[in-house]
Amino acid sequence: MTADRRLDAYAAHQYGVFSRDQARRAGLSDDRAYRRIQSGAWIPLTPGVYALASSPPKWERQVAAAVLSRPRAVVGGSSAAVLHGFDGFRPGRPEIVVPAGSNARSTIARVSRSIWFDELAVTRRSVSPSPTRRRR
Repeated sequence: MTADRRLDAYAAHQYGVFSRDQARRAGLSDDRAYRRIQSGAWIPLTPGVYALASSPPKWERQVAAAVLSRPRAVVGGSSAAVLHGFDGFRPGRPEIVVPAGSNARSTIARVSRSIWFDELAVTRRSVSPSPTRRRR
């Protein structure tokens, strides 16, 4: 399997979005990545996160990019409610949750820090994880 096919496999499960680390793991060098960005084949969404130009600019793509923009993040708040199909919630600015000591700045998402991050029960809906609090 070629590096491009391995990267396509990542992107296929993430609404056409992938991280620079995933591109490296797929076997794409920094030089090849730069050429794809320059040619317009990859669209930079936030530092270190890209979308394939062929992927539609959907809300879910932005949510996936927000999650991939952090080493440890899950979808949270009203974004998680939308992904779970709860009544009364509509897509808006993506919301993610990160561990308490993480950076909470983002150009593409609202970021909340949680001291209980490691205790969150994560449910996979579509391709983006969303948290629920574990009961004790």
